[in-house]
Amino acid sequence: MFTNLDKLFISALFWLILLSSAFAERFELISIDMNEEAAGQVDKNNFMDHEIDMSYDGRYVVFSSSSRKIVPGDTNYAIVGSDFDGSDDIFLRDRLQQTTERVSLRADGGQIETGLSIHPSMSADGTVIAYESSASDIVAGDQDYAVIWDIYSINLITKVTELVSSPSYPDLYSWDYGNEAIVSGNGQCIIYSSGNINIYNIFTNITNIIYIINIKGDVVNKALNFDGRFIVYQACNFYDDWINLYDRETNETKVISISSKGEPANNRSMNPKISDDGRYVLFISKADNLVENDPTGGTGYYEGWDVYIHDRETGITSLVAFGEYEDKLRITFDGMKVNLSATGRYIVYPGQSGWVYRYDQETQEVRRLFYAPNSNTFYLTPDGNTIAFVTDDNGLVPEDNNNDFDVYVFELDEEASNVPEWENHE
Repeated sequence: MFTNLDKLFISALFWLILLSSAFAERFELISIDMNEEAAGQVDKNNFMDHEIDMSYDGRYVVFSSSSRKIVPGDTNYAIVGSDFDGSDDIFLRDRLQQTTERVSLRADGGQIETGLSIHPSMSADGTVIAYESSASDIVAGDQDYAVIWDIYSINLITKVTELVSSPSYPDLYSWDYGNEAIVSGNGQCIIYSSGNINIYNIFTNITNIIYIINIKGDVVNKALNFDGRFIVYQACNFYDDWINLYDRETNETKVISISSKGEPANNRSMNPKISDDGRYVLFISKADNLVENDPTGGTGYYEGWDVYIHDRETGITSLVAFGEYEDKLRITFDGMKVNLSATGRYIVYPGQSGWVYRYDQETQEVRRLFYAPNSNTFYLTPDGNTIAFVTDDNGLVPEDNNNDFDVYVFELDEEASNVPEWENHE
């Protein structure tokens, strides 16, 4: 067991190795195969978003891929009994050791043979991973059919795999016992959906349910803060969507997609993110009443959507939307792919032109980071300087020429430039 001093030394050594290269290659290929080439096929059989996660020190990156070339002995298939395509597995890349291991295995250490494993989430220190799987052979006694999705957790210290979701709480809409698992930053709880929101305590193995009322639809796009006290989620009611925040300590639910005056958004709001302390909530919305003098006129820059951040401490909701307006340089964006750092200070998003940008709430500066068209699923370290993402761009490293989606990490250096004349609207 490592002491705190050991962990500090390892972390310092890790960054010393990176710095010693003077960032000669600011892009690091994460989804790399045994031939040191891009493996591709990231989330190949996941028809939703690409899902990755990264530890707070930037050392570990977890992702799913159906490539059978990443680790030895990977022979499972997406469809049992066919050789059409590989099955999605969960992989963990250690950037310090430059190694990749498959972590989605049966509890006895064997290969999963009966289903896909997708949507990984990881604790801040990289020791706990949760994921969603349709397999029925991961733990003994699982009576599910292969079409039923469950949530599993892996403790990378003890190497124990456990079934998290329970057939007692099925999602009657999608035949799920659990989906969209998220591990809290401190690694003490896992939340997932099954019609309502379930909170699984890793230490007690007890599941509590947040019963979502007045919603004739589903609960999607969840996020939680570091200690798991605050949960934000997108509540769906037919064609209406809004952002709620649930406080586990007070058992209260509040609407977060509101203006600085407390007025609820007058149009759909989606895709919430929350800072570790629970102060900042980021979301996208089509509303035109969240800020005064909205320069977009409520039309948005990306299919009608704008990005907003709500400060729960001050009650202020600010517009963080980027595009051309009245000759003031702003950057067009894809709001569905925006993300927030754990500190709540930094926001990263892809521009429609192919550039990726980072906005600093403290300095109100926008920095142009790198060019990688069709990039998505961004994750930042708390300091905002290390960014993991998914792209099918082949021009980042020589090893990538597969025209497929791969996982990368980008390290910010002084070559990144500020974008002038950016205004924040409140």
